[in-house]
Amino acid sequence: NSAVMSENDEWIKQTIAEGKKKYPNDQDFTITVANVSLMTGDYEQAEEALQLAIQADPTNTSMIYALGNVYEKLGIKDRAVQSYQSALSIEPNMFDANYGLGVMYFNEANKIQQEINMLDFGSSELAALEKSHQEFLNESEMCLVKAYDVNPNDYNTVSALAAIYAQLDQMEKYMRMKTALDRIKNGN
Repeated sequence: NSAVMSENDEWIKQTIAEGKKKYPNDQDFTITVANVSLMTGDYEQAEEALQLAIQADPTNTSMIYALGNVYEKLGIKDRAVQSYQSALSIEPNMFDANYGLGVMYFNEANKIQQEINMLDFGSSELAALEKSHQEFLNESEMCLVKAYDVNPNDYNTVSALAAIYAQLDQMEKYMRMKTALDRIKNGN
């Protein structure tokens, strides 16, 4: 099965290379390359295609968001944040960018919490890490609340907000999100 996939990958790469020669300035082809590259996990190729697409249409928030997603998959978090924020500067209520950025911040908060859990009580690093943890949770909350405002029926957004409110010990907000989760689960 992996041999078939690698044959397909080679064919895809060859077809893209030929297409680039034939259609170097074709925006539709560039977007197709970006989509195919994302589907095949060729994030470097996707990054290149998305950058070209954004140069041709700098207000295309879907492409800017997708570039942020690519940077996140490549582990280039500062560029991912920059791309998500760029999309939001054009379209502040964009669900995907708010959600993506919120989840990135939430994941960072969780990594910091793991570091905190490994420290000895009274460690000199504790206060700084707790402050950083709180800041990431607050940033995450802001983004996810915007995503929730756009789509209050998105289970993952509501679930993440419930987890944030539990960590922040904001039980009234936690219970509202828990009720919303139950509503979504029951299809109401």
